Amino acid sequence: MPYATAARYDQAKKERFYLLYQTQAVAAAEVVSVTLNKDCNLVRITITAGIATCRLRNAAATTVFDTTASASSPVSIMVGTNTNVLEITCQAAATLTISQMAVWGEFASAPLAGGSAPSDWVRPADWLVMPAVGSGEQKFVGLFAVTNDASNYLALMFAGNYNVDWGDGTNENVAANVRAEKLYDYATIPAATESSRGYRQVLVTVTPQAAQNLTSINLQQRHSRFASGFRNTAWLDITLNGANFTSLTIGGDALALLASLERVNIQTVGTLTSVYSLFRECRSLQSIPLFNTASVTNFAVMYFGCSAAQIFPTHNTSSGTNFSFMYSGCTSAQTFPTLNTSLGTNFLSMYQNCTSAQTFPTLNTAAGNDFSAMYANCTGAKTFPPINTASGTSFASMYANCTSAQTFPTLNTAAGTSFSAMYFNCPAAQIFPTLNTAAGTTFVSMYDACVSGASVGITGSRFAISFANMKLSRQAIAAIFTGLGTASGAQTVTVTGNHGVPDLTAADLLIATNKGWTVAS
Repeated sequence: MPYATAARYDQAKKERFYLLYQTQAVAAAEVVSVTLNKDCNLVRITITAGIATCRLRNAAATTVFDTTASASSPVSIMVGTNTNVLEITCQAAATLTISQMAVWGEFASAPLAGGSAPSDWVRPADWLVMPAVGSGEQKFVGLFAVTNDASNYLALMFAGNYNVDWGDGTNENVAANVRAEKLYDYATIPAATESSRGYRQVLVTVTPQAAQNLTSINLQQRHSRFASGFRNTAWLDITLNGANFTSLTIGGDALALLASLERVNIQTVGTLTSVYSLFRECRSLQSIPLFNTASVTNFAVMYFGCSAAQIFPTHNTSSGTNFSFMYSGCTSAQTFPTLNTSLGTNFLSMYQNCTSAQTFPTLNTAAGNDFSAMYANCTGAKTFPPINTASGTSFASMYANCTSAQTFPTLNTAAGTSFSAMYFNCPAAQIFPTLNTAAGTTFVSMYDACVSGASVGITGSRFAISFANMKLSRQAIAAIFTGLGTASGAQTVTVTGNHGVPDLTAADLLIATNKGWTVAS
């Protein structure tokens, strides 16, 4: 393999090497068996139609991993070396592509400074194998952990009369929109299902009753044993498929907390218009699917609190209008996908508390009106992308507590009314951009705790504002006075605690007082 320079070769040694790349036409029900290259430790499978069942077998022909790939969701599998055979069963005529790779050291996308490269999730080898779900089936399969105590309560609800196989030898028919519930007894679950993590396992399967369709799933259900509060519901791995699904409720923190869920595989769904709170507080979630979101308008809170996830899929968000809290609290992610947000109006807290992120994508936010706390508490980022905020009215806490940020983009804030705490506690920034604040009415704590701020540009402010305890010279303070608009009634501009205050002249003060301002210095 030629490389232009020795340095490029050294870099390539750290990247993904393609050992074998094969693509072929397959017939429906055809089985493709591939002996993996002895150096392969990552294989990626893509299929252009239908579902492909992918089984990884060891030298003894024992299945050690079982998953599925679909046209909308290719799959990557981390494998051991030397002894693996990959068996792929294709349910429809399609083109199949198998990429065998060897990964040394780091991923092709180098880690950002101060961090490590995001890693592919590896399914625990001693988890029960998830059964394949066909492209035409309506089915939910969930792997559930049963611990050695009396806390193994489970409740769920589906629309469409449904059957639940609880995975312990019992099953029941349940009417649509009626809660089904179970209390598992650890002692009755086969010891052979024991995981090295200390729990036993069951596979819960939900299917429609005869002549019925499953149209919604709701895992946010409280067992009747409890009158209030929420409990951790120990789902580990979920696969669902159904062309009639129009509502998915999985994550949340009001009734059930899915803090143990590590993978979700959503294959085919119907027309979804909302994924609100879909994976909320799924704190262990690391393997996330790409599924049909073309008609979704509400992406709010979708990944809120997914603190273990490092990589997010690039969803089709072309219809999206609400992106508030979408990734809030995703503390392990270093980067986020570039989304089509051209229709987006609400970006409230979209990336709030994403403390590991050092860069953010540039989004089309031309229609956005609420940018409050959009990047608040993003303590790892030093810079932020320029975005179109011409329609924005609220910028409150937009960059609050961005303690590493050294610079901020210039924004169009001509329509902005709320600027409270916009830059609160940004101690590393020395220069703040010039903003048009003529329409602003609230500026409480806008620059509080910005102790390194030596230059601040605002134009047109008419209501009380403070620049206290910054690093402003006499010239910088005079420039602020010049930028002020005419005070709306009795208003105070506060500049106390700046080293340039003793040098202010009477002429400097008149710049502000002649516009009706009281200067607190």
